[in-house]
This record gives sequence, C-alpha cells and structure tokens, in this order.
Amino acid sequence: FDLQHNDIIYVPVAQKVVDLRGAVKRPKRYELTPQEDLTDLISYAGGINYDTYPNYVQVERIEDGEWKLREWELHRVMSGEVTVELQDGDIVRLRQVEKELEQFVEIEGSVFYDGRYDLREQPTLNRLLDRAELRPQAMTELIFIERIQPDESVRIIPVAWDEVQDTEEEVPLEPRDLVRVFDQERYRSLATLRVIGDVRDTLERELPYDESISLSHALALAGGAQPTAAEIAYVVRTDLMNPEVVEHLPVNLVQDWDFQLQPGDELRVYEQSTYTNIPQISIQGAVNDPFSTQFDSGLNISDLLKMAGGFTEAAELSRIDIFRLRLEPGQGTRFDRIRLEVDEEMQLLPEHEDFALMPYDQVVVRQIPMFEPDRSVQINGEVMYPGSYLLESRRVYLSELINEAGGLTEKADLRHATLIRSYEDTGPVGINLEDAMSSRRAERHDPIVMAGDVITIPEYHNTVSIRIRATRLGELETRDVIPEDEFVPDAQDDVVTFIYQGPRSARWYIENYAGGFARDADKRSVTVTKRNGQVKGTKRRLLLFNNYPTVTPGSTISLAYEPPPEPAEEEDTVDWDRVYQRSLSATTTLLSFLVLIDRLMD
Repeated sequence: FDLQHNDIIYVPVAQKVVDLRGAVKRPKRYELTPQEDLTDLISYAGGINYDTYPNYVQVERIEDGEWKLREWELHRVMSGEVTVELQDGDIVRLRQVEKELEQFVEIEGSVFYDGRYDLREQPTLNRLLDRAELRPQAMTELIFIERIQPDESVRIIPVAWDEVQDTEEEVPLEPRDLVRVFDQERYRSLATLRVIGDVRDTLERELPYDESISLSHALALAGGAQPTAAEIAYVVRTDLMNPEVVEHLPVNLVQDWDFQLQPGDELRVYEQSTYTNIPQISIQGAVNDPFSTQFDSGLNISDLLKMAGGFTEAAELSRIDIFRLRLEPGQGTRFDRIRLEVDEEMQLLPEHEDFALMPYDQVVVRQIPMFEPDRSVQINGEVMYPGSYLLESRRVYLSELINEAGGLTEKADLRHATLIRSYEDTGPVGINLEDAMSSRRAERHDPIVMAGDVITIPEYHNTVSIRIRATRLGELETRDVIPEDEFVPDAQDDVVTFIYQGPRSARWYIENYAGGFARDADKRSVTVTKRNGQVKGTKRRLLLFNNYPTVTPGSTISLAYEPPPEPAEEEDTVDWDRVYQRSLSATTTLLSFLVLIDRLMD
C-alpha cells in the first residue's frame, strides 16, 4: 500500500486488554478481539503448566462500580464444557498445585532398596519389606515405624518382626509412615584389642565383649615380635564395666602362648634394650663431626678423634678436656675434669699414654682463643684511603680505624656518618664522628669496631630540602597559582632545595623558603630527616607551643595535613555560661603572656 503526501494513518486504541497471571507458560497482559474468550487467552499464553491446579480459575472484574470475583473449574473450561467471556480490564488467575506428596510410605536402613513406595493397593509392612528386600545383616527381631500424628508429633511403633512372620499377621501402614531397619552391628558391644611396641605391625582390632583371642594369635596378627623384642611383655587390662579399674599383667612371649587376651586389652611388647643399661661416651667441640656412641672398652682417644672426622683448623691440640662422671652416695653426680694433649697425628703425648676412656666420659676439644679467620671491615666515603681493613685481635676503636685509613678528607660530613653491623643482624648503629674523633677510645662516643662492619662517611652538603606538601608553596602550586615554568628552581618531586642557613628551627625554614604552613597543615607533624637516616620530630613544649627540631646540613624537612575530623558523637549537655565565667579571668591573664612568648621563640 503506497503512502502519499498528507496521508493520515490511524491506529485505534485497544478495546479489550486482559491481565493473565499465575500457572501458565507466559503470564502477561494480552489484547483480545471481542469474540475471543478464556480458552483463546490460555492458548495465546502457551497453555497451562504441568502443576496447574485443574479445579480453579478465577476472574476479577469491575461490575456496577466495584470489583467482583468469578470462579470456574479449569478442566471444564479447557474441555469446552464451559465458555467464559472476558471483558476489558479483567484479571485472570490460575493457581499451582500446593499440596505436598502424602500418599506414600518410606523405608530406610538395612535394606537393598530404600526410599519411598506407593502402597495404596496394599499398605502393609509385609508388602513394603517384600519390595525393599531386607539385607542379611538386618536386625529382624525389632523394626520401628515412625508415624506422624495430626499435630506433627511422631509416634514410635516397635514391631517384633520375627514374631509377626511366625503368625503371618499383616501390619498395616498409614501414609507418610517411616520404617527403620537397623543392622545387627548397631547392637553389638565391641572393644578394641591393641598390640603395640616391638612388633612388625601395630594391631588394633575390634572384638565383641564375649570373645577372646590367644596371645600367639594376637602376635601373629601383628606380624610377630621383632628379633629385638624382650621376652617379658605386659598386658594392660581395663575393666569394661568399670573403666577406672586397670590391671597390669606380665606375660612371657615364649611360654604363655595360650594366654587369653580380652576385648579392651593392650599388649605392650618391649625392646631388650629397655631392660639393659648401655653407657654412652661423646665428643664435641673443635672436631669435624661431633657425635655420641655406646661405650666400648677398646676405644681410646685417638680412635674417638678419628671417628669424629679429625680436628677443625681452629682446634687447640694442647687443650682437650675430658669430663668424667663420679657418683657419690648421698651427694648425687659430679664431674672430674681431666686435661690432655695430643700431637698432629691425634696421638696422646707420652705423659698421657696410660689414659683410658671410661663410661659416660664427655670429650671436649677446645678452640684456639680469639680464632677468627676473617676480621675485615669496610670503610667507604670521605677518608683518604677507603676500602677493606683487617682488624687486629685487640680492641679497635672507630677513631683508630679512620686514622689507619689516612684520616678524614676536608669534605667529610662528620654528623651524618653511618655504621651497618652484620653481627647478629644488628643493622644500622647510630654514630657521631665529631664526638668519636674528639673523645678517642672513650666507649661512650668512640665505638669499638667489629668484623663485618661497614662504615660510610658521606660528603658534606650545605643544602636543606623541604617537601612542599602542606606548605603554602605547595598549596599555591597545587592550585596552579605558580606556573610550572616559573616554579622555584631545583624543585623535583615536590621538593625544593636551598643553601643551609645555619642551625635554625624547621619552622624558620618553612616560613622563609616555603611560604609558611598551609591553612590545614598539621604543625606537630613537622620532621627533620638527616642524611644518616636519623629523624627528629616536633615536640609539644610549655603551654600550647611546638618545639620544632633544629635543621642540620643535608637534612630534609617534611610535614603533613591535618587528618579529617572524626564524626561527632553525642555528648552530654555542657553549661557553657558556667564554663565561660570560670575561664574568662584565666584567659585574660594568659593572653598577653602567650603573645610575648610566641614572638621570642624564633
């Protein structure tokens, strides 16, 4: 159909719109023609669901100015027996089946096919057990039926099934009955028999209360006793009726083969060494492989040293100590010390040739005093001859090491030297070379150098850096008040650097070189970080004034913004008039004093 200029297309308003809700495939609003009825509507919606309730369909409709409710049986509508005409604005509702499954009985436990069954034709226990098939291990003397009462309570009905079978009586069941069949194992009384100790396989076996097993059979189940097993073993027997009563019965593994072990017994098989006392001797100290071994009267010192892998390079051959056990009645144990000397072939010197080892001797090979093959330290930076230096065996002070390195250069920064100590992972150690060089060999100022120390003396820098965050300069730069091409020279990563102006406070430098503090700067957060890593913070001094740290050459000044305020909490009502009256006189007295102090602080 061709459209022409000034044509008018008219789409009429829908005259019959119905809202379909509930158990259909596509519930939504539909437009119907005047001739279409409820059957057509359900067809457009894809039909009813599998669980739609067949005896109910409801139509809500406005008649005579009020809502009316009309109901029909759905299956009669779908079969065409009843025709339901629909009107514009109708709401059609279909319901789902809400009833739970009730026409069943259930069985669980010692059966081959547990679960739910439909026994409407023959609802008896006899029929249910025929279909579920009892297992051979089922406890048939007593079967339980759990029956749900109208108030949802559960009634337990015991059934002596063996007797029922003898009488061929039928036991009726009701819908939702649950039948429980238990295994015979549930009613057994068992206790654990254990065989532990010097056997090939530890044994744990459950035995009924009325059974027992011979000692020989129990050992056979455990793989037999080890060749090292002692002849005497013990049975720990617990009274099963009173577990607090315990007996310890000795048994002979060779003669008592017929001894009967009971459920709950524990047979403990011990090693022969348990009943023997084998003395030990040991060697330790400056040997390659310290060890302990059983005493042998044929061992001598030379043998023991060779078995320990010989001497280490730090061994002192003239100092071998033997600690010999001495028992004194009434006084306990004591040790006598015997000192020996050997040659490089690990043989005793002639004056000790008659020495013999005794049980429990402890041999200790001493080390050469102050033996340290590597006693080097590293000194870097502003000394005449930096590098590695070896320490003498005596104490060496830092000032002496600097002198050995040719002394300090003219560029050395004495305030910011660092000492890193590796001994026991100590790490950085604070030092002051001014005090060390002026108070030589004074341990309070001149530290003793240890092997592995690394000393770094930096070059003197007469500059001071300020991180401009939370300063007036940083505030202006953040707001683009200062263009980047006109920013302060030497500014990198929001840091400005200036020539050191002497030992003034951090506040003085901030006010003179960074424009002062930003409006929301935290003045108590001001810190001065020295080149050696030492950090000095701001402290609160008299009244409300801050004691700012003093700046040294090469330092960096940092500060931060005030933290955001925390959410206000409810507070008790304050009598501000009373507070004002009490503080007015004190405030007036202090005001002039505070202003005077503030002017004098810098």
